[in-house]
Amino acid sequence: PRSTLFPYTTLFRSIPDQIRGFGYIKNRNIEIAKSCEDRLMSALMDKSKILSAYIFLILATALWGGNIVAAKIASNITLEPIKLSFFRNLVVIFLLLPFVFQKISIIYSIFKKNWKIIIIFSILSVSIFNTSMNIALTTSSVISTSLMPAFAPSMIIVLSFFIFNSKISFLQFIGIIISFIGFINIIIRGNIFNLSSLNFVVGDIWMLGCV
Repeated sequence: PRSTLFPYTTLFRSIPDQIRGFGYIKNRNIEIAKSCEDRLMSALMDKSKILSAYIFLILATALWGGNIVAAKIASNITLEPIKLSFFRNLVVIFLLLPFVFQKISIIYSIFKKNWKIIIIFSILSVSIFNTSMNIALTTSSVISTSLMPAFAPSMIIVLSFFIFNSKISFLQFIGIIISFIGFINIIIRGNIFNLSSLNFVVGDIWMLGCV
């Protein structure tokens, strides 16, 4: 009778649906696996980028330290600070030119759109800062000259507070105070009597202007 065959016919009719359902589950599992693989590769790439960032930060710090030592050596052989800054920038131009030669048109278009701010940064950062640092090294020590710029991040936080109304956290405030104490300690050479008698090294004053 038809009533007795109904469960079996229903079962056979549902088999294609089950097959399609299994296919859907299989495809879904493949999609999930690919998604997990993509996330894993993305995580590995992010870790690689982070590692590269740390390597470049260490390299930048090493080059910065070497720059101060080289400038001190140059000052000892009576190479004038302005002349040293000029030849330094000239060498950098020749070193970077092969890497940027094919992008000169792109660089020029960017410079054309932002020439005012680029010139201001070039004068303040590249020209005045480096020249002032070279002048400071004629009378100041390498250690003092290299430690005093460590106060610059605190200055950035303070200036950001006044110019951009940026919030200063409690830990940042503590860091600013500690950094300022260390900065003053470098200027007075660890002797409080130098502060009362205004007995400062001229090079430290130049580095103060750099910071």
